[in-house]
Amino acid sequence: MSRPSSGDFEEKTRMCPTCRMEISFFATKCRFCGEPVGRPKEEVRQLTVHDLGGETGTQYAPGEDVVDALEMFRQEEIARLQQEDTKKSWFHRQEKKKAAPGPGPVSPYSELPGLDPLSRDLASVGGFGRSTRPVARETLLTKKLAILGGFVAAILIVYFGGGFVKAKYDDYMARKNAKPVVSVDNQAMAILQSGGSAVDALDAAMTALNTANTPENIEVANRVRGTVLEQVDALLNSDPWDLANLDKASNMAARALQLDPDTPALRKLAESVKGEVFAYKMSIREIDMQEGTVTLRVLYPDRPEDLVVKKKGEKVLNRFEVKSITRDAVRFSDSQRKVKSGLNREFKIFTDGSVKAA
Repeated sequence: MSRPSSGDFEEKTRMCPTCRMEISFFATKCRFCGEPVGRPKEEVRQLTVHDLGGETGTQYAPGEDVVDALEMFRQEEIARLQQEDTKKSWFHRQEKKKAAPGPGPVSPYSELPGLDPLSRDLASVGGFGRSTRPVARETLLTKKLAILGGFVAAILIVYFGGGFVKAKYDDYMARKNAKPVVSVDNQAMAILQSGGSAVDALDAAMTALNTANTPENIEVANRVRGTVLEQVDALLNSDPWDLANLDKASNMAARALQLDPDTPALRKLAESVKGEVFAYKMSIREIDMQEGTVTLRVLYPDRPEDLVVKKKGEKVLNRFEVKSITRDAVRFSDSQRKVKSGLNREFKIFTDGSVKAA
């Protein structure tokens, strides 16, 4: 084989990046400065018409690398579609099962040569173009909306109808657990009408209420409680006043609270009467006529007794005003209790411990 002539082969050159001298294109070291210049980059191959067989008139056939690339792309698309199919909702899978075969629009890719059925389906569904099956998608969407509407309707029925069902169930349980009504002869109102004590009427009312908790017995108990409050208040404001009335009021309040301890009004009444009793139980310890003073022993319901010295015009417990001081008694005016004339109640405390109306 003869060597190519200089016309057929001409060695290419390039410039050294260090000394800027012309050296061989394939040199790895500059022959002028001795610096390495690196290997030359591979030239981009330019294919001509001659290389592709255009001038010879032969038909173009893609190389194996092109065929392999196309086959790899086809396999990747098939795998992607299979993966998406597994992620479809239950509704979509049911739709595919129920869908009946029928004529549909013809895909422009169905007649491609060399493609198997799966590849043609890939092309028609979305691998190579827009879907040609909008009718099936619209049917699927319509059925999904119908199922969703049925689900919402079921929720509304349960929500609004649930109250009715619950009411029926509660009524059934109430009738099942209902205790038989016991007939009780409530004598409370009869006692009041005959002029009896309100506390005795309260005793009868609470006995009937504890036996049969009926609306009628509840109403009777409330009426009797009101009568107890009225009778105790009448004893506290009696005119003419007598200390014995205070003792009666105290006994009534204590007994009423014992019979009906859960009523707030009766608890408040008992506390009020208790304070009234202690207020009127103050006594004279000493009277000093020369100084015009009286030493009083004052009792309290919640703390020890106290000794206070008062003159005429001064108040005890911020309530009882000293009106006069004599050798054997002190006259007081009660600013919290009135008589029929509208004036303050007046009473005397004697040195022997007795208390009488003035």
